Amino acid sequence: MLAAVDSSTILALFGILLLYITFKRFGSRRANSSHSAVPQSLADAKSKGHPLDAPVAVTRWEVSMHDTARDLMGRLDSKIVIVEQLVREANEVATRLESLVVQIEKANGQSTPIESKSAPPMSHFPGDSPADHRAVE
Repeated sequence: MLAAVDSSTILALFGILLLYITFKRFGSRRANSSHSAVPQSLADAKSKGHPLDAPVAVTRWEVSMHDTARDLMGRLDSKIVIVEQLVREANEVATRLESLVVQIEKANGQSTPIESKSAPPMSHFPGDSPADHRAVE
C-alpha cells in the first residue's frame, strides 16, 4: 500500500498532521488563558514584589531615581536640539556673510577672494557636514 502512495501525498499528510498538532496546542493555551484577564507571569510578578525583595523605601528611591533620570534626559535632549538649531543658523549666517564678501570684492574689482588668503570657508571645516547633526523633528 505504501508503494502506491507518492511523495507529494505523504508530504500533504505530514503537513496536515503538523497543523492539527499546532492548532491543538494553541487551543489549549487560549482556553487556559481566557479564565483570567491578567497574564500569569504578570500576576506572579505582582505577588512577588520587587525582584530583589528590597524594602519599600529602597523601591521608592529606585522609582524616584528613574523619574529623575527620565527628567534629566528630557532636559538634555531639548538642549541638544536647541544647540543644533543654533549651529545651523550660525552656518547659514556665515554662508550669507561669505557670499556678501565675495560680492563686495567683485564690486571693488578685486580678483582674489579673501577666502584664499585666510582660513577656509565655514562650510568646509571637518565634521561640519549636515550628516553630522541630528535632524530636528
